[in-house]
Amino acid sequence: MLYGVKQYKHFKVAASAPKMMSTIIMVATARLAAFNIKEIANLTDTDDMELDRIGMPTDDNSPLLKEINESTGKNIKNGKIAYFIVTKPSDGTFNFLASIFYTQVFAMIDENAKRCGGSLANPLEIYMDEWAQLRRNTSFCRRISLS
Repeated sequence: MLYGVKQYKHFKVAASAPKMMSTIIMVATARLAAFNIKEIANLTDTDDMELDRIGMPTDDNSPLLKEINESTGKNIKNGKIAYFIVTKPSDGTFNFLASIFYTQVFAMIDENAKRCGGSLANPLEIYMDEWAQLRRNTSFCRRISLS
């Protein structure tokens, strides 16, 4: 069964009581409210970060990169890329965006290491200077130990 269908069935069971449905909808609305802000919606509505480049070969003509692109049907560019995540120390309102970014980065590290035969083709350095001010991702320790 598809994950979304399964979750919808759970929702329908839990929401069978009108008060419960109202609570579920209020919680979901509150959690997603930031995406109603125009600037946040504009920032997150398209994927232009090219995270799939992380750890890939740095040479555009690399046989490994060509092989990966052919096998995945994608057009992944070379691994020369840098990201700078700047968060405001005095206001953690939007730190969840940085947390989402880090979660995606570590997932992409795993995926690209598998594509490259078990380890990244290009060394990766991550400096997380202001990490302490972000909300902790519960799977961070597991992800970092595997990456």
